[in-house]
Amino acid sequence: LAIYYTTTQTNSTAGYGYVGSGCAGTLGVPTNVALTQPVLGSTATMQIDNLPFSIGVAAIGFSRIPPLDLVIIGMGGCNLHHTADATVTLIGAGNVATYSLNIPNNPVFIGAQLYHSGLSLDPAINAFGFTLSDAAVMLMGL
Repeated sequence: LAIYYTTTQTNSTAGYGYVGSGCAGTLGVPTNVALTQPVLGSTATMQIDNLPFSIGVAAIGFSRIPPLDLVIIGMGGCNLHHTADATVTLIGAGNVATYSLNIPNNPVFIGAQLYHSGLSLDPAINAFGFTLSDAAVMLMGL
């Protein structure tokens, strides 16, 4: 857990790291990977995979929270690992969707963290009709 924090604190390098596990759907646990790093002045691109209908929602947050079981909304066994301060609808193809965030070119953002995970539309899997990818943190840097 501390590895991704150390990277930015010691040399200001941008990073992307695992925070918590998701829950399996029809195609397994949706993956959550960075295609590009969150480097200042660039665009960070993330990919959510294992989307049965190539449709999902990216949940983006500023704070990490203790794992919260989403049984209350019909997603028992799925844990939310961060706040959901913003959402982005994802529409992809071939069971994959990507989204991008512009990273400001300002050194004040070195070490800033954004947490995110993806919800995968999977109507037959639970009462809510979604599964959740692994959660990750983006650390903005050089």
